Amino acid sequence: MPVNESKRLAKEQGLNKFDGKPCSVCGGTLRYTVNSSCVPCSAVQNKKWMTDNFSVRKKYERNYRINNKDKIDAWLKSESGIATRRRTSRKGIAKGKSSWITMMGRMRKWGRIVKWDEELTDFACREAHELARMRDRDTGIKWSVDHIVPLKGKKVTGLHTWNNLQVIPLQNNRIKHAQFEV
Repeated sequence: MPVNESKRLAKEQGLNKFDGKPCSVCGGTLRYTVNSSCVPCSAVQNKKWMTDNFSVRKKYERNYRINNKDKIDAWLKSESGIATRRRTSRKGIAKGKSSWITMMGRMRKWGRIVKWDEELTDFACREAHELARMRDRDTGIKWSVDHIVPLKGKKVTGLHTWNNLQVIPLQNNRIKHAQFEV
C-alpha cells in the first residue's frame, strides 16, 4: 500500500500513527498522521527539548496551573484524578522516593542545597531515607530523616549537607521541630 494511502486510511479511522516509509535517521517506519514525522525520532527530540528547556517548561506548567485552577481542581476530585494520585503515591512509597522527593523540593525552594558536595549529600540522603524505611519495617515505629541543624530555625539555619543528616524516631523529630540545642 502506498504511504499516502496508508496515512489517509489512518486519518479516516481516527488513528494518530501510521506505518510509512523508513526514517533516514533511525530506520523506523511508524509515523504521526499529523505531520508524518518519525515517532522514535520525535520521542528523542522531545526528551532532549524537555531537558534543555527545563525552566521554560516549568514556567509554562506554573502558568497553566494558575490559569486553569478550576479545571485542575475538578480533575483532582474526579475518580481519575484520585486514582492517579493514589497510584503515584504508592509507587513513590514503594520505591522509597516519596519522602526524599518532598525533602528535596523543600531544600530547593529554601535555597539550602550546596553545590560543592552535592554528590555525597545526595547519596547520604538516599541512604538515610532507606535506613528510615528499614527501621520502620524492623521496629514497627516510624522513623524520619532529620537535619541536626534545622534548615529554618529561629536562631540558627543549617544547610542540606551529608553531615547535617540523622535518622531519628518520627516522634522525636516532631518534638524537636526546628530547634537546635548545643
